[in-house]
Amino acid sequence: SKSKFSPELISRLMASVSFGYGLFQLCTSLLPPSLLRLVHVLGLQGDRHSGLAALMFTRNSNDMRAPLATLALLWYHTVVRPFFALDGAHIRAGVEASLLLLKENDMNYSNSALFLFFRGRTLRLQ
Repeated sequence: SKSKFSPELISRLMASVSFGYGLFQLCTSLLPPSLLRLVHVLGLQGDRHSGLAALMFTRNSNDMRAPLATLALLWYHTVVRPFFALDGAHIRAGVEASLLLLKENDMNYSNSALFLFFRGRTLRLQ
C-alpha cells in the first residue's frame, strides 16, 4: 500500500522529533545525581551521546529547527563542556567542534548575534 505522506514530510517530522529528543537527552544528562535518580525512577534516562547524535541529525536536515540544533550544539561545546571539563583535552575538543560548526554556518548566519556570541566564546576558549 502507498503511504499518504511524502518523503519530505517524513524527513521533516524525523528532524523535528530528533530535535526535541536530542535536547531532552542532553539536558537530562546534565542533571545532578540527586535529580537524576528521580528521573530514573520515572523511567527516563539521559544519554548525552544519543542526544548529541540526534541534534547532529537535525542540524544536517532541511528542517526549520536545524539552526536551533546548531545553536544547541554550540552551547554545549562552548559553555557546558568547558564548565564540566577537568582537563584541557575536553576544552580543545569542544573548541574544534564549535569552530567546525561555525565555519559550516558562516555563509548563512555570519551576522547573527547568537552566532557572533558563540564565535567570540570559541575564540576566548582558544
